Amino acid sequence: MEKKKFMLGYLNKNKKAFMQMPFAWMFGLIVGAIILFLAIYAAIQLGGVGKTEQDVITSKDLGILLNPLEIGFETGKTTLLSLPKETRIYSLCQKPDEYEEFGRQKFRISQQSFGKWSDTYLDVSFFNKYVFAPVPAEGKNFMIFSKPFEFPFKVADLTFIIPLEKSYCFVNAPENITDEIHNLKLTENIKNVINKDLCGERETVYFSPSCAHSKPGYNTTVCLKEKTIYNSSGEDSGFEGEALMYARIFSEPILYECQVNRIMARVNTLIKLYEEKANFIAGRGCYSSLALDNFRLEIGAVIAEGSFMIKQTIPSMQNIKKNNEGANCQLW
Repeated sequence: MEKKKFMLGYLNKNKKAFMQMPFAWMFGLIVGAIILFLAIYAAIQLGGVGKTEQDVITSKDLGILLNPLEIGFETGKTTLLSLPKETRIYSLCQKPDEYEEFGRQKFRISQQSFGKWSDTYLDVSFFNKYVFAPVPAEGKNFMIFSKPFEFPFKVADLTFIIPLEKSYCFVNAPENITDEIHNLKLTENIKNVINKDLCGERETVYFSPSCAHSKPGYNTTVCLKEKTIYNSSGEDSGFEGEALMYARIFSEPILYECQVNRIMARVNTLIKLYEEKANFIAGRGCYSSLALDNFRLEIGAVIAEGSFMIKQTIPSMQNIKKNNEGANCQLW
């Protein structure tokens, strides 16, 4: 009997212990799950911050890497930019305003990781860069080159970014263009042909003597006589010189128009500086008569109305350049 009571007491005691163990085990499991969840959440958040930080660093590094291309001895050179991950480079533009006299060149980088693109809303900006590229320019390898823009004086170096995987087909391009493509070692990206049938799947650019001789069916048409470029969607842009021509071919119309606005704002400021220089040297008996006032008004029309007005300024620009080259006291 005593033995039976002992066994019942032992079983009841162990039954209580058994009933308590699941509660402690469940409590520990819940606490552990919460801790694990918080750890994973923190890792995800920190990972997101890390990606954002890396994207911003890459954007800033890209701007710094472009600096050598803006120095005279690097002009006309082509540089291969290789990145460790699939990358989307967004070349963005902010127009001049009352706070930013020359506007801003902005970069935004998105990189691919585990099949997903990082989502970055932070830009890195520069006031003295003018970069033209598809938006976005996507890939791991990019060809970068620059050309000076003179109007009629040196204004800025324009930089072009082309994904190595993106290919163009120039149809009926002038000899100076085909020679430059060869010298810049861009033949992998740009194929020069005389017949569109040889282009394959490449993006086509047709060089027409004039808009009257243009042909349908091309992605982009360059009217050499009218200094006009238009694409298959009917958007027209004006240009002068090879630098702006490349700028329009290798970038979207919205980016091009914004950058032209920034460039012309810079031209406008340089005109004012040369006017002050002309007044200064006139006080020393050296006179310059270049009609810069009228030219400044024409540049103002481009800023107000867009690149299509550039062709209206070309006669004045050429006349100023000629007069400056023949003057005893040159302003530049």
